[in-house]
Amino acid sequence: MYSPYPRRIHMSDTEPELFAEVVSVLTYPNVPENVLPFVIFKSRIDNVKLENGLKIIVLRITGTSSYHIIFPEHTTMKECIAELHANGISINKRTELFLSKYLM
Repeated sequence: MYSPYPRRIHMSDTEPELFAEVVSVLTYPNVPENVLPFVIFKSRIDNVKLENGLKIIVLRITGTSSYHIIFPEHTTMKECIAELHANGISINKRTELFLSKYLM
């Protein structure tokens, strides 16, 4: 699958680094079926009640079939980046700029 984002290689590893790319900004309950389990899981971890009108940012993790869910009203930019980095996921400047419009 084509990705406009460069793939980086860890200096100590031959495994490609994982990147998070913005897929969309959704409003609950208008969430695609393939993303809904990730939204439910993340809402339970973050203790966020899924209510009509709740904004959801969906990031796709490159090279996987996984998504990372962000609830902008409940997450800061610093928390988001720290959580991604703790899981070995990087973001590029384009994604960072996009997220900065939604997260404080």
